[in-house]
Amino acid sequence: MDLTLDHLLNTTYEELSMNKVKRFNITDLTRASNVARGTIYYYFESIEDIYMATFKKYILNIAIEKSDTFNKFVFNFISQINENKIFSLNVYHLAALNFRKVVLLDIFNGQLTKYKAKYNKNDNYLVSGLCFIVIYWLDHNLELETELIIQEINHYLGLLQITFEQI
Repeated sequence: MDLTLDHLLNTTYEELSMNKVKRFNITDLTRASNVARGTIYYYFESIEDIYMATFKKYILNIAIEKSDTFNKFVFNFISQINENKIFSLNVYHLAALNFRKVVLLDIFNGQLTKYKAKYNKNDNYLVSGLCFIVIYWLDHNLELETELIIQEINHYLGLLQITFEQI
């Protein structure tokens, strides 16, 4: 990975992992990283792109690497969010509402496509329940018991399994 890009992602992660923030923009990243604004825009089109790239590196990719099934991915994804609460909450609250819903749908649909041979992209609605559970958890600042979230996800994954047996 390019050292400057890696530095920008690491800086973003560090800044968003320390404390809950109300804003974190390109100017804040410029100050924290000592990288010029033009250089940041060389790598990213928007602050949402930076959030997503950082989230992908520190949450999504780790969950993917630890997983060999869709169910394991979902639980590893939840675990990574839980282990990185401040960062995850900051990214969630800083990103635009539509952006965060689309990202969750894309994440779950991408992994479901990877692991379920019978899955069809037209069945995108199937993961909406998982998105709802994660969004509800994040909307409540990850303060709900993780065990409760895991129970809800287990229940939903059971319903998904039944659905795939019927397809």
